[in-house]
Amino acid sequence: MCMALMSVGAFAQKDMMELGVKLNYGFDAPHAGIGVLGRYNLDEHFRPEVSANFYPKNDGMSSWDISANLHYVFHPTQKFKVYPLGGLAIVGANYDNNIIKVDNGTEVGFNLGGGIQYNINSELHLNAELYYQNTNHYDRAITNVSLVYVF
Repeated sequence: MCMALMSVGAFAQKDMMELGVKLNYGFDAPHAGIGVLGRYNLDEHFRPEVSANFYPKNDGMSSWDISANLHYVFHPTQKFKVYPLGGLAIVGANYDNNIIKVDNGTEVGFNLGGGIQYNINSELHLNAELYYQNTNHYDRAITNVSLVYVF
């Protein structure tokens, strides 16, 4: 029983979980998107992240993705962090220009890129990322800005 209580206490440590919202820009249509993210700081360097993004219809195309990435965080200063990222993505895309309608289905691919983080304070972080998302039939570069709450 003692071990069970210790493991619950270790999981609930402060400053381990992060939740946030983000604004995305895809360099191919659809361009503008919104998303949510969750992170868990395993230690000083490793931080897995799960995110879900939606890109409303633009130039006849809409898409969504769910990603699971891993960050390796470097700490050049107390306020700034830099990290490469890599992971898996599940992407869905649809094309509809009122004449032609195509459902490209759902594909699995990968993400590869990096980001920077500015710690506004101990509970609020501002991030900017640039990464390449690739699947079998759909690939593009994506940049985003996110605001993350740490608890």
